[in-house]
Amino acid sequence: MDNRSVRVRQAEPDDLDDLVRMAREFHAASCYAQTVKMDPRSFAETVAGMATGGGVVLVAEKFGKVCGMAAAITYPHWFNKEHLSGQEVFWWVNPDARGTRAGFMLMKGLEQWAREAGCRTFHMAS
Repeated sequence: MDNRSVRVRQAEPDDLDDLVRMAREFHAASCYAQTVKMDPRSFAETVAGMATGGGVVLVAEKFGKVCGMAAAITYPHWFNKEHLSGQEVFWWVNPDARGTRAGFMLMKGLEQWAREAGCRTFHMAS
């Protein structure tokens, strides 16, 4: 796979259908499928809220087609409110894009966003 064909950018409103499709796949493959029902409307509202305040949603594209997604939020650390932290919320790459740099580039994008947002630490959800 030519990794130059993969790029990461901030999600846009036109990406919502792709984001929901990937969220359904992510949910079905996760342990959450047994405990939390997937609600596309809730996911769409969460993504929209993160993109407009205190968070970021990124997408990876391979040959111009969305193939991955990742999101993060910022929050004051619970031990010290003066310490801003970033938290990965979700990170997914479609199976056919695994083995490319898409996942790596999404994570680097989240880390860069967190630095620019003033975060001193960054945490993974799991």
